[in-house]
Amino acid sequence: MKQSQAQIQEQAQAQGFYAEANEGDGADERFYGEYYAALKAAESAFAEALAAMEGARADKKRRFPVEHYKTRIKSAASAKEKLARLGFPQTAEAAVQRLYDLVGARIVCQFIGDIYALEQALRDTGSFELVRTKDYIKAPKPNGYRSLHIILRQSGASCPSESRLFAPPEIFVEVQIRTIAMDFWASLEHELKYKKNIPDADLMFGELKRCADEIASTDLTMQTIFEWIQNAAEAGI
Repeated sequence: MKQSQAQIQEQAQAQGFYAEANEGDGADERFYGEYYAALKAAESAFAEALAAMEGARADKKRRFPVEHYKTRIKSAASAKEKLARLGFPQTAEAAVQRLYDLVGARIVCQFIGDIYALEQALRDTGSFELVRTKDYIKAPKPNGYRSLHIILRQSGASCPSESRLFAPPEIFVEVQIRTIAMDFWASLEHELKYKKNIPDADLMFGELKRCADEIASTDLTMQTIFEWIQNAAEAGI
């Protein structure tokens, strides 16, 4: 059963996704200025691309590989912190030119195969160009984290302004694609790693790594079962 939007938001908050999202007090609009419209346009364009993909598959009675997704624009505070950490000026211009994750999306799929199918489908839309891929599924992080991260580029997003003094910027969208199991692990790992004064912390992180490996094995088994069912259906069994 698909999650409600409230459940999705609660889970994303637990994973830190919304820690980087709009602060709701106008700070983001003030910081990004005219660039904010371009960021919102890219966020909307990405959501529209997914919706169009879902509609096209529904028309052909084909399965849509996305369980749920959420998008966000990086908050002004988070953008400034990252710029400072990287040694860049804390300005909107520097953020747009230097940061690739001002617009972000997290997509959760059912099976590992869905992740790579979705990556290819996004590349085939023509709306975005693939810039960079980091495959933490084939090469997990040392702590066990698994996910596919891709950077997409949307060129020439419009910035509605009668007195625009700059060319429309190239807008990038960082997309994290993972299975339900990977998302479950990442949510709990994010929550636990920020707990303070935990006795035997090394043991705890070792257990988290072991859980990640077990979850990865389960993901592979579920993919195998899914393919088995698909092949049987195609063979008319």
